[in-house]
Amino acid sequence: MIFLLQFIFVIVQSLNPDEIAQFKPRLPNHRERNTGLKAHYTLKDNGDGTLTFNGNNIPPHDTWKFPNPDGNPNKIEPKNYTLILPNEPKFRESPFTCMPHGPVGVSTSGIMIFANFADSKGCPYARDFEKLDICDGHPSPFNEYHHHYYAHCIVQPVCGEPSPIVGVAIDGIPIYGPWDENGRQLTQQDLDECGGMTDSTGRYKYIMTVDAPFFMRCLKGEIRSDLGFGTDKNFFCSCPYDDRSLQPHAHSNLGGMKHPHPWPRPDPHPRPDPHPRPDPHPRPDPHPRPDPDDNEDDFPPPKPKSVCDFTGKTGTWAVCTDKYDTSYSLNREWSRYKQKIQLAACCPKGTDCGFSCKTNSGIKSSCYVEEREVNIINNKPKGWCKSTCTTSCKSDPSPTTCYNTCYDFCQTGFGDNHVR
Repeated sequence: MIFLLQFIFVIVQSLNPDEIAQFKPRLPNHRERNTGLKAHYTLKDNGDGTLTFNGNNIPPHDTWKFPNPDGNPNKIEPKNYTLILPNEPKFRESPFTCMPHGPVGVSTSGIMIFANFADSKGCPYARDFEKLDICDGHPSPFNEYHHHYYAHCIVQPVCGEPSPIVGVAIDGIPIYGPWDENGRQLTQQDLDECGGMTDSTGRYKYIMTVDAPFFMRCLKGEIRSDLGFGTDKNFFCSCPYDDRSLQPHAHSNLGGMKHPHPWPRPDPHPRPDPHPRPDPHPRPDPHPRPDPDDNEDDFPPPKPKSVCDFTGKTGTWAVCTDKYDTSYSLNREWSRYKQKIQLAACCPKGTDCGFSCKTNSGIKSSCYVEEREVNIINNKPKGWCKSTCTTSCKSDPSPTTCYNTCYDFCQTGFGDNHVR
């Protein structure tokens, strides 16, 4: 009886054929505007407890024109990815919080899902710090188009209906959209420490939400040693614990790395002025700025050692351990506060809202957007909770009680950069 129950539990955790079938372009004949190419990708059940994803990472939907001088100096290029994922997730004893800096999953639209943080000092969320296009993606310095944030073009949600699968994480756990089994839109305060939940059947899922941190913030499952992508460069521990290997904010739009040819690009064939004239009244710059090429954080930044050992035999599990210097402080704190936000847009039943509710000018009038007050957890300068609560409780009849209540709420959640 115990064996039978365990067998049923494993089957429930696996992706079923209907979910695997969702990994296909919604617009199969769409040609991406920058490359002129079509998206090609598949997710295959190998029948041995593993899934194989193959794809060219070309967006099967609209994008901006890249490079984009107002948003991103990188371009979109095809990237041939092969990932080996568990289709029988092995749950860890405790979640793995040192999230990799490359892909943490792949969407049903065939696009890689990257971690939530911009590769920049201070560990800001990518959504709040980098320019994302009409489908909530952008290319990296290595010209890889990817998502960090709730992506409107993966599916077109119908108001009041449960969300379908929108992707799968590198630990084999499915990623679903934010509408639960009852058709209510979830936010991060409805989810556990990794941004997931167990549904009514006992199955664990990660949830993509419109509020930070958007996708999963830690991994519940183990990663295979033959994962096959970025295991030599992405698995190091930085945000939200340690940002010493990352670039200053000035380089944030490059994914945390200083491009050797920043925007605007230099003229490859400069011509000297045939009649140069010296300035008769030269004036010193009152606010001189250091030459960025003199910055010690030049491309690429140093990377700490991997926190995952992928040297095991093919078909085994990688050994991943959270390793970070607890003596180092980002001088930031993860603060919680209430804020009214707009949730993800959805299409009312029976309405034709087109491919996506999002346009370059905003959300379509045919779509519905709910406003809700939620608990926001965000990265603030150290001391923000103390300062905010002191100010807000000044005129309260019981300032001490007010301050203690405010501070306890603000500090709950992630805590400082070493307590998530």
